[in-house]
Formats: sequence, C-alpha cells, structure tokens
Amino acid sequence: MNLVVDTSVWSLVLRRPRVDEDDPPVRAFRWHLESGDGMFMVGNILQELLDGLRSTKQFDRLLALLDPYPLRTYRPMLPPLVYSPYVALRESMPAPSIS
Repeated sequence: MNLVVDTSVWSLVLRRPRVDEDDPPVRAFRWHLESGDGMFMVGNILQELLDGLRSTKQFDRLLALLDPYPLRTYRPMLPPLVYSPYVALRESMPAPSIS
C-alpha cells in the first residue's frame, strides 16, 4: 500500500520533542512503516513542515529525517520530484522571529 502522510502526522512523528507512541496517528504511522508500505511526501505538505521551522538546526534535522521518503505528485505515473525547489524557497525566506 502507498500512503501520503498528512502534515499533522509528520509533525507528531518528526518535529515533537517527545513522541506519544500511544497516539493513534503515531501508532498507525509506525505500523505502516514497519509493514513496508510506501510512505510519500507531497509538495504542499513539505512546504507546511518547512514553514514551521524556527532554526537551522531544525531545518537540517527535518531534511535528514525526510530523506528516505520520496516526494511525489498527485499523479502516480509521473516520476518522483526533488526536494531542492522547496528547500531553496524556504532558505530564501527570512527566518521567523521567536518570541
């Protein structure tokens, strides 16, 4: 089975300091991951994750964690996309101020 994982699940699994392993979306994510199902990223979800970052450290960590997950279009017959245009867009934006 191939799945496109929603922003909220990626955020729970990858961006939280502590992951609640009993949270149903986290359990479902882990189950599909361990089952060998294809898990994919799409551009708008990647952009939402990148927009929420507040530091270079978070940015580098997120990109490293997402590396195994192909970036796809909504048209499965097309080849996978690349992360670089999304990364370049985020890098060109001013860093958000942390209050």
